[in-house]
Amino acid sequence: MEQFGPTLTPMLMDFLEEYGRVVQEKVSEEVNETKGDLKQSLPGHVDEYVKSDEAHPMAKQAASVMGDSFTERVKSLTGHTVDAASEGMDLLLTGGVINIARDILSKVTEGKSMAELEILKSDKENMIKHTLAAAIPIIKQVSKNIGHKISEHLPASIGGHIQEWIDEHGGDHGIVGLAAGLMGKLMGGDDDDSDDDDPPETRAAKKVALEKAGIRTGKLQRIVTSILGPKISEFIVPHMQKFEEKMHTSLEGELRTKVFSFDYIKKKALSMLTQGGGALGALAGVLMGGSGGKGKDKGDGSDDEGDSNPMSAILGALSGGGAGEGGGGSKRAMFGALAGQFLKKGDDDD
Repeated sequence: MEQFGPTLTPMLMDFLEEYGRVVQEKVSEEVNETKGDLKQSLPGHVDEYVKSDEAHPMAKQAASVMGDSFTERVKSLTGHTVDAASEGMDLLLTGGVINIARDILSKVTEGKSMAELEILKSDKENMIKHTLAAAIPIIKQVSKNIGHKISEHLPASIGGHIQEWIDEHGGDHGIVGLAAGLMGKLMGGDDDDSDDDDPPETRAAKKVALEKAGIRTGKLQRIVTSILGPKISEFIVPHMQKFEEKMHTSLEGELRTKVFSFDYIKKKALSMLTQGGGALGALAGVLMGGSGGKGKDKGDGSDDEGDSNPMSAILGALSGGGAGEGGGGSKRAMFGALAGQFLKKGDDDD
């Protein structure tokens, strides 16, 4: 006999669309926590490095003379760069994970009726495993995107700040510039950009892009960028690894307790039912077992073939029919009865 009701997949797709907002909130929490860690730790690392003996002599001299103003400026530049690098990454990650879950749920439930909702129980672990496996590259790509943008833009911004300060104090031939140049010669440092392997056209394009972003360009800016870039990449590696690990753990928890949870999906489906969602007829099918049948004794001695069929009664209520004044009271009563049976069925299953 043909099964009653539409397939299971459309209701689950509606569920995922609704639940995607919750997943995004979880992803945003992890992204924001990582952003906070980076903003707190990066300025100290940069400040310590630029003022160390390992730094370029001219950059070290300028940062030393600038004192607290350099430290505060690095904090400001770090905050701005981290925010810009992270923008939209939560949406990218959320969209990727939900699309993977949508694809997996569609395959598992293909051709299944609403009465076969319990298939989620038997396939749950496989669905979690495959979703996480497919999500890992997305997590790593988001992590890589954030790290790359920070390690590329922050050194350029800090170098531009030092270049701007040097230019405002006489440039390479000013007091600070000459002192730093002399220090560089005494220490064997190189204050030109002869180690820049970029062809002239690439260097020119980079300069235009930096100037459009409001970053001062120049010899020292290029030197600081080339030296500080790898260091900042090194600084942020532990933070991005921690982000990947926490994101993996958080997503696994969401998949296990929400996205692929039989009980959670039933509760969300019930909410859709009582709110008058588009899946009402389908949900009625699973709640009542998804089958029709002849009329049964109502307990008052009567036997009505039409009204005693539970599917007919449910569909009548869902479409606005039913006994009672205006049909409205009957409809709400039917929703209440369905809700009670739905929850009771879940308790019995567990």
